[in-house]
Amino acid sequence: MKIESIKGDAMRKMMTAMAQTVSDAEPMLQDHVASYYTGNPLAYDRTGTLMTSPKVTGPNGGGDSCSMSMEMDKSISYSTGTFSGAEVIDVTNKGVAGVVGTPGYWDRAEEHVKVIADSHFGAAFGK
Repeated sequence: MKIESIKGDAMRKMMTAMAQTVSDAEPMLQDHVASYYTGNPLAYDRTGTLMTSPKVTGPNGGGDSCSMSMEMDKSISYSTGTFSGAEVIDVTNKGVAGVVGTPGYWDRAEEHVKVIADSHFGAAFGK
């Protein structure tokens, strides 16, 4: 087998594993963000806008690599309060500024997506 054939086969496997990772990462990120919504705030009304922020894109690939992106869209806007979308994401994830909910959703999602990717890439490459 020639090196170009081996590289092509590896890239196909990588893109398949990355596509599966993206497919699983999207609902996982939504679930982790939804896990923030606990408790009943008294000082503000929840709008649910935070749930529009999770974004997963990809897979992207070329040459010898492939990638995906998982983020919280900081451009979300709120018609209530004084915080920007970026500030809301920051304080809800950290659990500061008097917000009511379960913080740490982003940190949990980052760790979880690594497990998802390891599983798919391990299966693709015989781990």
